[in-house]
Amino acid sequence: MNKKGFAATGILYTILVLFILLISSLLGMLYSRNNLLHQIQKEVMSELSPVYPVYSNATPVYFNPVTGNLCSEYISSNSLNEYNNGCMKWYIFNDNSTSSTVNMILDHNTTGLLAWNSTINNLASDTLSWVSGLNPRLISADEIAQITGNTTFNQATTTSSDWFYLDSLSQTRTATIQGASNYTWLYDYTIACTSYGCNVADESTYGYWTSATVAYNSANVWGMDRSGSLRNYAGNSVTSYGVRPVITISKYTLEQQEYVVTNMISNGSFEDDFTNWNSNLFGKGGGTLSTDLAYDGAHSVFINAIGDSKEKAIGYNDSLSFVANHQYYLAMRNNLKSFTSNSSTVIPIASLFDSTANFVTILCDHTILNSWQLSSKIFSLSDNRTATNQRFGHIYNNNSIYQLYIDSIVLVDLTEAFGAGNEPSIEWCDQNLTWFEGSKTVYK
Repeated sequence: MNKKGFAATGILYTILVLFILLISSLLGMLYSRNNLLHQIQKEVMSELSPVYPVYSNATPVYFNPVTGNLCSEYISSNSLNEYNNGCMKWYIFNDNSTSSTVNMILDHNTTGLLAWNSTINNLASDTLSWVSGLNPRLISADEIAQITGNTTFNQATTTSSDWFYLDSLSQTRTATIQGASNYTWLYDYTIACTSYGCNVADESTYGYWTSATVAYNSANVWGMDRSGSLRNYAGNSVTSYGVRPVITISKYTLEQQEYVVTNMISNGSFEDDFTNWNSNLFGKGGGTLSTDLAYDGAHSVFINAIGDSKEKAIGYNDSLSFVANHQYYLAMRNNLKSFTSNSSTVIPIASLFDSTANFVTILCDHTILNSWQLSSKIFSLSDNRTATNQRFGHIYNNNSIYQLYIDSIVLVDLTEAFGAGNEPSIEWCDQNLTWFEGSKTVYK
Protein backbone atom coordinates (compact mmCIF):
# COMPACT_ATOMS: atom_id res chain seq x y z
CA MET A 1 0.00 0.00 0.00
CA ASN A 2 1.39 3.45 -0.85
CA LYS A 3 1.56 6.45 1.39
CA LYS A 4 -1.76 7.84 0.07
CA GLY A 5 -3.50 4.61 1.08
CA PHE A 6 -2.11 4.83 4.63
CA ALA A 7 -3.18 8.47 4.84
CA ALA A 8 -6.75 7.70 3.71
CA THR A 9 -7.02 4.87 6.18
CA GLY A 10 -5.81 7.11 9.01
CA ILE A 11 -8.38 9.77 8.16
CA LEU A 12 -11.22 7.23 8.07
CA TYR A 13 -10.09 5.75 11.37
CA THR A 14 -10.01 9.20 12.99
CA ILE A 15 -13.51 9.97 11.66
CA LEU A 16 -14.77 6.63 12.97
CA VAL A 17 -13.30 7.31 16.44
CA LEU A 18 -14.87 10.79 16.49
CA PHE A 19 -18.21 9.33 15.38
CA ILE A 20 -18.11 6.72 18.14
CA LEU A 21 -17.24 9.40 20.71
CA LEU A 22 -20.09 11.58 19.44
CA ILE A 23 -22.60 8.73 19.63
CA SER A 24 -21.38 7.80 23.11
CA SER A 25 -21.74 11.39 24.23
CA LEU A 26 -25.26 11.63 22.79
CA LEU A 27 -26.26 8.34 24.41
CA GLY A 28 -24.87 9.55 27.73
CA MET A 29 -26.84 12.77 27.44
CA LEU A 30 -30.03 10.89 26.53
CA TYR A 31 -29.53 8.50 29.42
CA SER A 32 -28.97 11.38 31.81
CA ARG A 33 -32.04 13.20 30.54
CA ASN A 34 -34.08 10.01 30.72
CA ASN A 35 -33.11 9.59 34.37
CA LEU A 36 -33.99 13.22 35.02
CA LEU A 37 -37.35 12.84 33.28
CA HIS A 38 -38.00 9.64 35.19
CA GLN A 39 -37.22 11.37 38.47
CA ILE A 40 -39.48 14.29 37.57
CA GLN A 41 -42.21 11.83 36.60
CA LYS A 42 -41.91 10.05 39.96
CA GLU A 43 -42.09 13.36 41.82
CA VAL A 44 -45.12 14.51 39.82
CA MET A 45 -46.90 11.19 40.34
CA SER A 46 -46.10 11.37 44.02
CA GLU A 47 -47.60 14.85 44.18
CA LEU A 48 -50.68 13.72 42.28
CA SER A 49 -51.22 10.50 44.26
CA PRO A 50 -54.02 11.01 46.79
CA VAL A 51 -53.20 10.89 50.47
CA TYR A 52 -56.12 9.57 52.48
CA PRO A 53 -56.84 10.13 56.16
CA VAL A 54 -55.43 7.45 58.45
CA TYR A 55 -57.63 5.93 61.15
CA SER A 56 -56.02 4.47 64.26
CA ASN A 57 -56.48 0.87 65.31
CA ALA A 58 -59.64 0.39 67.40
CA THR A 59 -61.37 3.47 65.98
CA PRO A 60 -65.06 2.62 66.56
CA VAL A 61 -67.54 2.95 63.69
CA TYR A 62 -71.30 2.48 63.95
CA PHE A 63 -72.33 0.99 60.63
CA ASN A 64 -75.38 -0.84 59.31
CA PRO A 65 -74.30 -3.47 56.74
CA VAL A 66 -77.90 -3.99 55.61
CA THR A 67 -78.22 -0.39 54.39
CA GLY A 68 -74.50 0.22 53.77
CA ASN A 69 -74.53 3.45 55.79
CA LEU A 70 -73.31 4.85 59.08
CA CYS A 71 -75.98 4.71 61.78
CA SER A 72 -76.89 6.17 65.16
CA GLU A 73 -79.52 3.77 66.53
CA TYR A 74 -76.99 1.36 68.07
CA ILE A 75 -77.91 -0.15 71.43
CA SER A 76 -75.72 -2.41 73.57
CA SER A 77 -77.80 -5.52 72.84
CA ASN A 78 -76.75 -5.21 69.19
CA SER A 79 -73.32 -6.41 70.32
CA LEU A 80 -74.52 -9.72 71.70
CA ASN A 81 -73.24 -12.77 69.85
CA GLU A 82 -75.42 -14.04 66.98
CA TYR A 83 -76.79 -10.53 66.19
CA ASN A 84 -76.08 -9.87 62.50
CA ASN A 85 -78.20 -6.98 61.18
CA GLY A 86 -79.01 -3.39 61.94
CA CYS A 87 -76.74 -0.80 63.50
CA MET A 88 -73.64 -2.52 64.89
CA LYS A 89 -70.26 -1.53 66.32
CA TRP A 90 -67.10 -2.11 64.28
CA TYR A 91 -63.40 -1.35 64.77
CA ILE A 92 -60.96 -0.12 62.11
CA PHE A 93 -57.57 -1.81 61.96
CA ASN A 94 -54.26 -1.62 60.05
CA ASP A 95 -55.12 1.50 58.04
CA ASN A 96 -52.67 3.54 55.92
CA SER A 97 -52.61 6.79 53.94
CA THR A 98 -52.50 5.16 50.50
CA SER A 99 -55.73 3.22 50.92
CA SER A 100 -59.11 4.66 49.94
CA THR A 101 -60.86 2.00 52.04
CA VAL A 102 -60.73 0.71 55.61
CA ASN A 103 -61.04 -2.78 57.04
CA MET A 104 -63.31 -3.13 60.06
CA ILE A 105 -63.91 -6.06 62.39
CA LEU A 106 -67.23 -6.53 64.20
CA ASP A 107 -67.17 -6.26 67.98
CA HIS A 108 -68.91 -9.65 68.43
CA ASN A 109 -69.50 -12.98 66.70
CA THR A 110 -72.34 -13.51 64.25
CA THR A 111 -72.05 -17.24 64.90
CA GLY A 112 -70.99 -18.34 68.38
CA LEU A 113 -69.65 -21.87 68.11
CA LEU A 114 -68.64 -24.02 65.13
CA ALA A 115 -65.74 -25.91 63.60
CA TRP A 116 -63.45 -23.95 61.30
CA ASN A 117 -64.41 -25.93 58.20
CA SER A 118 -67.99 -24.60 58.59
CA THR A 119 -67.01 -20.94 58.81
CA ILE A 120 -67.39 -20.18 55.10
CA ASN A 121 -70.97 -21.41 54.95
CA ASN A 122 -71.92 -19.66 58.17
CA LEU A 123 -70.24 -16.44 57.14
CA ALA A 124 -72.27 -16.47 53.92
CA SER A 125 -75.56 -17.10 55.73
CA ASP A 126 -74.79 -14.60 58.52
CA THR A 127 -74.20 -11.84 55.97
CA LEU A 128 -76.89 -12.76 53.44
CA SER A 129 -78.93 -9.59 54.05
CA TRP A 130 -75.92 -7.25 53.85
CA VAL A 131 -75.42 -4.95 50.88
CA SER A 132 -73.02 -6.08 48.17
CA GLY A 133 -69.47 -4.77 48.02
CA LEU A 134 -68.60 -5.21 51.71
CA ASN A 135 -66.61 -8.40 50.99
CA PRO A 136 -67.21 -10.04 54.39
CA ARG A 137 -64.39 -12.37 55.42
CA LEU A 138 -62.43 -13.69 58.38
CA ILE A 139 -59.49 -11.74 59.73
CA SER A 140 -56.09 -13.32 59.05
CA ALA A 141 -53.57 -14.29 61.73
CA ASP A 142 -51.04 -11.93 60.09
CA GLU A 143 -53.48 -9.03 60.47
CA ILE A 144 -53.83 -9.68 64.21
CA ALA A 145 -50.04 -9.86 64.53
CA GLN A 146 -49.72 -6.58 62.63
CA ILE A 147 -52.21 -4.90 64.96
CA THR A 148 -50.10 -5.87 67.97
CA GLY A 149 -46.77 -5.04 66.34
CA ASN A 150 -45.51 -8.63 66.40
CA THR A 151 -43.05 -8.45 63.50
CA THR A 152 -41.66 -11.97 64.02
CA PHE A 153 -44.97 -13.69 63.42
CA ASN A 154 -45.64 -14.89 59.87
CA GLN A 155 -48.57 -17.22 59.28
CA ALA A 156 -46.76 -18.80 56.33
CA THR A 157 -43.85 -19.97 58.50
CA THR A 158 -44.78 -19.63 62.19
CA THR A 159 -45.40 -23.01 63.81
CA SER A 160 -48.13 -23.99 66.27
CA SER A 161 -45.83 -23.69 69.27
CA ASP A 162 -45.33 -19.96 68.66
CA TRP A 163 -48.71 -18.74 69.86
CA PHE A 164 -48.64 -15.49 71.85
CA TYR A 165 -50.58 -13.13 74.11
CA LEU A 166 -51.44 -9.88 72.34
CA ASP A 167 -50.24 -7.57 75.10
CA SER A 168 -46.89 -9.21 75.92
CA LEU A 169 -46.13 -10.65 72.45
CA SER A 170 -44.97 -13.71 74.35
CA GLN A 171 -46.47 -16.64 76.21
CA THR A 172 -46.55 -14.69 79.45
CA ARG A 173 -49.95 -13.29 80.37
CA THR A 174 -49.82 -9.69 81.58
CA ALA A 175 -53.48 -8.58 81.33
CA THR A 176 -55.16 -10.22 84.34
CA ILE A 177 -58.00 -7.88 85.34
CA GLN A 178 -60.98 -6.41 83.52
CA GLY A 179 -60.06 -3.70 81.01
CA ALA A 180 -56.29 -4.18 81.44
CA SER A 181 -55.60 -5.20 77.84
CA ASN A 182 -54.77 -2.78 75.05
CA TYR A 183 -56.67 -5.08 72.69
CA THR A 184 -59.98 -5.61 74.47
CA TRP A 185 -61.78 -4.74 71.23
CA LEU A 186 -60.34 -7.87 69.62
CA TYR A 187 -61.78 -10.34 72.13
CA ASP A 188 -64.67 -8.66 73.94
CA TYR A 189 -67.88 -10.71 74.10
CA THR A 190 -66.17 -14.03 74.83
CA ILE A 191 -66.58 -16.38 77.80
CA ALA A 192 -65.08 -15.01 81.07
CA CYS A 193 -62.72 -12.78 79.09
CA THR A 194 -62.83 -10.10 81.82
CA SER A 195 -60.41 -12.30 83.81
CA TYR A 196 -58.00 -11.91 80.90
CA GLY A 197 -58.22 -8.14 80.42
CA CYS A 198 -61.29 -7.58 78.20
CA ASN A 199 -64.12 -5.16 79.00
CA VAL A 200 -67.30 -7.16 78.29
CA ALA A 201 -67.85 -10.92 78.53
CA ASP A 202 -70.45 -13.05 76.72
CA GLU A 203 -71.06 -16.64 77.76
CA SER A 204 -71.69 -18.02 74.26
CA THR A 205 -68.24 -18.37 72.66
CA TYR A 206 -64.57 -18.84 73.50
CA GLY A 207 -63.34 -16.73 70.59
CA TYR A 208 -63.32 -16.73 66.81
CA TRP A 209 -61.44 -18.32 63.93
CA THR A 210 -59.02 -16.55 61.61
CA SER A 211 -58.63 -17.46 57.95
CA ALA A 212 -55.13 -18.96 58.44
CA THR A 213 -54.07 -22.54 58.93
CA VAL A 214 -50.84 -23.23 60.80
CA ALA A 215 -47.62 -23.60 58.79
CA TYR A 216 -46.57 -27.23 58.32
CA ASN A 217 -49.75 -28.38 60.08
CA SER A 218 -52.79 -27.44 58.02
CA ALA A 219 -55.12 -29.41 60.33
CA ASN A 220 -54.65 -26.67 62.92
CA VAL A 221 -56.07 -23.16 62.50
CA TRP A 222 -55.20 -19.88 64.20
CA GLY A 223 -57.92 -18.35 66.34
CA MET A 224 -58.43 -15.32 68.58
CA ASP A 225 -58.94 -16.70 72.07
CA ARG A 226 -60.91 -15.31 75.02
CA SER A 227 -57.62 -15.24 76.97
CA GLY A 228 -56.33 -12.43 74.79
CA SER A 229 -54.00 -14.72 72.87
CA LEU A 230 -53.61 -15.88 69.28
CA ARG A 231 -53.75 -19.67 69.57
CA ASN A 232 -54.36 -22.63 67.28
CA TYR A 233 -56.54 -25.71 67.45
CA ALA A 234 -57.73 -28.56 65.24
CA GLY A 235 -59.99 -26.80 62.78
CA ASN A 236 -62.27 -29.71 61.94
CA SER A 237 -62.94 -30.97 65.46
CA VAL A 238 -62.78 -28.02 67.85
CA THR A 239 -66.10 -26.15 68.06
CA SER A 240 -65.24 -23.57 70.72
CA TYR A 241 -64.79 -20.64 68.33
CA GLY A 242 -67.14 -18.79 66.02
CA VAL A 243 -67.36 -16.27 63.18
CA ARG A 244 -66.48 -12.58 63.63
CA PRO A 245 -66.72 -10.86 60.22
CA VAL A 246 -64.40 -8.29 58.73
CA ILE A 247 -65.76 -5.93 56.08
CA THR A 248 -64.20 -3.28 53.83
CA ILE A 249 -65.84 0.10 53.26
CA SER A 250 -64.85 3.30 51.48
CA LYS A 251 -63.35 6.11 53.52
CA TYR A 252 -65.88 8.29 51.75
CA THR A 253 -68.57 6.46 53.74
CA LEU A 254 -66.85 7.50 56.97
CA GLU A 255 -67.12 11.12 55.86
CA GLN A 256 -70.90 11.00 55.49
CA GLN A 257 -72.69 13.86 57.21
CA GLU A 258 -75.35 13.43 59.86
CA TYR A 259 -78.90 14.65 59.23
CA VAL A 260 -82.11 14.53 61.25
CA VAL A 261 -85.27 13.62 59.32
CA THR A 262 -88.84 13.81 60.61
CA ASN A 263 -91.84 11.78 59.50
CA MET A 264 -94.68 14.27 59.12
CA ILE A 265 -97.18 11.40 59.42
CA SER A 266 -97.77 10.36 63.01
CA ASN A 267 -98.83 6.74 63.63
CA GLY A 268 -98.09 5.89 60.00
CA SER A 269 -97.88 2.18 60.80
CA PHE A 270 -101.14 2.12 62.77
CA GLU A 271 -99.52 0.69 65.89
CA ASP A 272 -101.67 3.13 67.89
CA ASP A 273 -104.84 1.93 66.14
CA PHE A 274 -106.59 4.79 64.29
CA THR A 275 -105.10 7.65 66.36
CA ASN A 276 -104.62 10.63 63.98
CA TRP A 277 -106.71 8.90 61.30
CA ASN A 278 -110.27 9.03 59.97
CA SER A 279 -111.08 5.38 59.30
CA ASN A 280 -114.17 6.20 57.20
CA LEU A 281 -113.26 9.20 55.07
CA PHE A 282 -116.13 9.00 52.58
CA GLY A 283 -118.66 7.46 54.94
CA LYS A 284 -118.72 4.27 52.86
CA GLY A 285 -116.94 1.84 55.14
CA GLY A 286 -113.37 3.10 54.83
CA GLY A 287 -110.76 0.81 56.38
CA THR A 288 -110.50 -1.56 59.30
CA LEU A 289 -107.51 -2.23 61.53
CA SER A 290 -105.91 -5.60 60.74
CA THR A 291 -103.42 -7.89 62.44
CA ASP A 292 -103.62 -10.49 59.66
CA LEU A 293 -100.89 -8.89 57.59
CA ALA A 294 -98.41 -6.11 58.44
CA TYR A 295 -95.22 -4.76 56.90
CA ASP A 296 -93.93 -2.96 60.01
CA GLY A 297 -95.07 -3.75 63.51
CA ALA A 298 -98.26 -5.72 64.17
CA HIS A 299 -100.94 -3.62 62.46
CA SER A 300 -102.00 -2.51 58.99
CA VAL A 301 -105.23 -1.15 57.54
CA PHE A 302 -107.45 -3.35 55.37
CA ILE A 303 -109.71 -1.71 52.78
CA ASN A 304 -112.37 -3.98 51.32
CA ALA A 305 -114.10 -2.55 48.24
CA ILE A 306 -116.05 -5.60 47.17
CA GLY A 307 -119.82 -5.92 46.96
CA ASP A 308 -120.81 -2.34 47.82
CA SER A 309 -120.05 1.27 46.92
CA LYS A 310 -116.45 1.22 45.84
CA GLU A 311 -115.03 4.63 46.72
CA LYS A 312 -113.29 4.03 50.02
CA ALA A 313 -110.28 5.52 51.79
CA ILE A 314 -108.90 6.52 55.16
CA GLY A 315 -107.93 10.13 55.84
CA TYR A 316 -105.13 11.68 57.86
CA ASN A 317 -106.74 13.97 60.42
CA ASP A 318 -103.80 16.13 61.45
CA SER A 319 -102.94 19.26 59.54
CA LEU A 320 -100.01 18.95 57.12
CA SER A 321 -98.15 22.16 56.19
CA PHE A 322 -96.06 22.38 53.03
CA VAL A 323 -93.52 25.04 52.01
CA ALA A 324 -93.40 26.25 48.42
CA ASN A 325 -90.60 24.71 46.32
CA HIS A 326 -89.52 22.33 49.07
CA GLN A 327 -89.00 18.73 47.98
CA TYR A 328 -91.04 16.13 49.84
CA TYR A 329 -90.72 12.34 49.91
CA LEU A 330 -93.98 10.40 50.17
CA ALA A 331 -93.98 6.61 50.53
CA MET A 332 -96.18 3.76 51.72
CA ARG A 333 -96.33 -0.03 51.59
CA ASN A 334 -99.33 -1.66 49.97
CA ASN A 335 -100.46 -5.22 49.39
CA LEU A 336 -103.25 -5.90 46.89
CA LYS A 337 -105.08 -9.11 47.68
CA SER A 338 -107.43 -8.80 44.70
CA PHE A 339 -108.23 -6.27 41.99
CA THR A 340 -110.67 -5.95 39.09
CA SER A 341 -110.91 -2.85 36.91
CA ASN A 342 -110.94 -1.54 33.38
CA SER A 343 -108.42 1.14 34.29
CA SER A 344 -104.71 1.17 33.49
CA THR A 345 -102.31 -1.22 35.17
CA VAL A 346 -100.88 1.60 37.29
CA ILE A 347 -103.28 3.03 39.87
CA PRO A 348 -103.11 5.79 42.50
CA ILE A 349 -103.48 4.61 46.09
CA ALA A 350 -102.76 7.87 47.94
CA SER A 351 -103.59 11.45 47.07
CA LEU A 352 -102.79 14.80 48.61
CA PHE A 353 -104.61 18.07 47.88
CA ASP A 354 -108.01 17.18 46.48
CA SER A 355 -108.07 19.68 43.66
CA THR A 356 -107.42 19.42 39.96
CA ALA A 357 -104.62 22.02 40.16
CA ASN A 358 -102.57 20.39 42.95
CA PHE A 359 -103.08 16.66 42.97
CA VAL A 360 -100.18 14.57 44.23
CA THR A 361 -100.51 10.78 43.98
CA ILE A 362 -98.37 7.74 44.52
CA LEU A 363 -98.99 4.65 42.47
CA CYS A 364 -99.03 0.88 42.69
CA ASP A 365 -99.11 -1.82 40.05
CA HIS A 366 -102.35 -3.84 40.29
CA THR A 367 -100.81 -6.72 38.34
CA ILE A 368 -98.78 -7.55 41.47
CA LEU A 369 -100.97 -9.37 43.99
CA ASN A 370 -100.30 -10.81 47.45
CA SER A 371 -96.95 -9.09 47.79
CA TRP A 372 -95.89 -5.93 49.56
CA GLN A 373 -95.03 -3.11 47.16
CA LEU A 374 -93.25 0.14 47.92
CA SER A 375 -95.06 3.08 46.33
CA SER A 376 -93.14 6.37 46.54
CA LYS A 377 -92.38 9.67 44.88
CA ILE A 378 -90.65 13.01 45.42
CA PHE A 379 -92.77 16.11 44.77
CA SER A 380 -92.85 19.85 45.38
CA LEU A 381 -95.54 22.56 45.34
CA SER A 382 -95.44 26.01 43.82
CA ASP A 383 -97.10 27.69 46.83
CA ASN A 384 -97.36 27.27 50.60
CA ARG A 385 -100.23 24.98 51.53
CA THR A 386 -101.88 23.43 54.57
CA ALA A 387 -104.09 20.37 54.19
CA THR A 388 -106.15 17.96 56.29
CA ASN A 389 -107.96 14.66 55.65
CA GLN A 390 -105.54 13.56 52.96
CA ARG A 391 -106.49 10.26 51.32
CA PHE A 392 -104.67 6.96 51.68
CA GLY A 393 -105.71 3.56 50.38
CA HIS A 394 -107.93 5.28 47.87
CA ILE A 395 -108.34 3.73 44.42
CA TYR A 396 -110.70 6.34 43.08
CA ASN A 397 -111.93 4.60 39.95
CA ASN A 398 -115.49 3.66 40.96
CA ASN A 399 -115.37 0.69 38.61
CA SER A 400 -112.55 -0.84 40.64
CA ILE A 401 -113.21 -3.80 42.94
CA TYR A 402 -110.32 -4.46 45.28
CA GLN A 403 -109.00 -5.65 48.63
CA LEU A 404 -105.97 -3.72 49.86
CA TYR A 405 -103.69 -3.64 52.90
CA ILE A 406 -101.70 -0.44 53.55
CA ASP A 407 -98.92 0.21 56.05
CA SER A 408 -95.73 2.18 56.84
CA ILE A 409 -96.61 5.66 55.56
CA VAL A 410 -93.75 8.18 55.43
CA LEU A 411 -93.77 11.86 54.49
CA VAL A 412 -90.49 13.80 54.86
CA ASP A 413 -89.55 17.40 54.02
CA LEU A 414 -86.24 16.68 52.28
CA THR A 415 -85.31 20.33 51.80
CA GLU A 416 -85.73 21.10 55.49
CA ALA A 417 -83.69 18.05 56.50
CA PHE A 418 -80.86 18.15 53.93
CA GLY A 419 -80.86 21.72 52.63
CA ALA A 420 -81.84 23.16 49.25
CA GLY A 421 -79.84 21.56 46.45
CA ASN A 422 -78.67 18.70 48.68
CA GLU A 423 -81.87 16.66 48.68
CA PRO A 424 -81.27 12.92 48.12
CA SER A 425 -82.56 10.91 45.16
CA ILE A 426 -85.67 8.76 45.37
CA GLU A 427 -83.45 5.65 45.22
CA TRP A 428 -81.60 6.84 48.33
CA CYS A 429 -84.89 7.69 50.07
CA ASP A 430 -86.42 4.30 49.26
CA GLN A 431 -83.44 2.59 50.87
CA ASN A 432 -82.87 4.86 53.87
CA LEU A 433 -86.22 6.43 54.73
CA THR A 434 -88.13 3.27 55.50
CA TRP A 435 -90.93 3.74 58.00
CA PHE A 436 -90.07 5.37 61.33
CA GLU A 437 -92.02 7.24 63.94
CA GLY A 438 -91.07 10.82 64.86
CA SER A 439 -87.50 11.80 64.01
CA LYS A 440 -84.30 9.84 63.40
CA THR A 441 -80.70 10.43 62.39
CA VAL A 442 -79.50 9.37 58.94
CA TYR A 443 -76.16 9.68 57.14
CA LYS A 444 -75.57 10.86 53.60
